[in-house]
Amino acid sequence: MVREIDYQSTEPVPKFEKRRSNAITHSPRKLILASIDITIPTKNAYENHVKLNAKVGLRGINGTSKILFTIYRNGVEIYTTKKVVESDPSTEENYIAKIKFTDLNVGDGSHTYKVTAENMTTGTESVVVGPISFRGIAREGDSSRDRDHGRNSNRNYDKKIVRELDSELDRLARILERI
Repeated sequence: MVREIDYQSTEPVPKFEKRRSNAITHSPRKLILASIDITIPTKNAYENHVKLNAKVGLRGINGTSKILFTIYRNGVEIYTTKKVVESDPSTEENYIAKIKFTDLNVGDGSHTYKVTAENMTTGTESVVVGPISFRGIAREGDSSRDRDHGRNSNRNYDKKIVRELDSELDRLARILERI
């Protein structure tokens, strides 16, 4: 049985607020969206997993923006993902970006997790209109069932790539022998 170690949640912007929107800064500047602190006891150090989940309400103002979301642990980047936000003045469509990541085998102590956003596309503009939420749940154990499944899946994928490369190398060797 997996036991919960710590849970933290924040909603700096709990609902859609068009009037209080924040412009997403262009790279390399970053807009800090939310921050939480998760504490791992010494007895659970390196045998745990922290599931992080952020949701951010966005709107494109002009052009099509690529927004880079980054999660940091104690100031060190641990995960990034990109989302595309299009502007459409006729519909004023809003987007909800969902960012999920599991941080495995975190050391003991208090850890500050931050999620940021930056616009990677020059000449475009996107804003955060809410809601913004950021949650983290730390659980004991190394999520071995999930991790082993992922490992086996990765191993199978790696074996497939190796077979494909071996096949391609054999084909190239046969071509070279003819020359």
